[in-house]
Amino acid sequence: MIPALILGVALTILAYVATTQDVLEEGRDKRRVGAYAAIAGFLLFGVIQFRDGPFIRPHPAFWRLVLGINLLYELALAFLLFQDLDSARGMMKYIDPSLGRPLPEKSYAENCEFNLRNVWDAIDIFCLAHALGWFGKAMILRDYWFCWSIHCSINWQILQSVGGITYVDFAVQNVAANVLNA
Repeated sequence: MIPALILGVALTILAYVATTQDVLEEGRDKRRVGAYAAIAGFLLFGVIQFRDGPFIRPHPAFWRLVLGINLLYELALAFLLFQDLDSARGMMKYIDPSLGRPLPEKSYAENCEFNLRNVWDAIDIFCLAHALGWFGKAMILRDYWFCWSIHCSINWQILQSVGGITYVDFAVQNVAANVLNA
């Protein structure tokens, strides 16, 4: 009874927003609102209808919502996979309008002197992403040796070696990663 009530209230709100948004101009704004409504409707359906997973804290509905978000992300990636490069890049600009501009060139392989200033200058968003990735893997796997075995797998070493051929900074990272992993 409660899921049907929640679904009914949500659909009523959705219908109200859809019928009162006539002040929006035709085009992009209506498409964006429509996409948000479709995503919200899918997530609401997922919270109500998906099966419970192994997690019960903080609430199974929260984990059903997380499953719905992950499923939407996977569907978006599958959709982007079948687009040509220019249209996929154009679609990504809807998410972040600053995309499409060249990034400033930053070399990590020019000054290899080991001091605090060089280390601080080398820290960027990719360092944060690697650290958060390590933290996420450690929280999921909860095993020191398993985390290291995934990071030091032969596939990763091959990827780094191939990347080092075309990108000098990747080769420097490969050497540093092999020294740290030894």
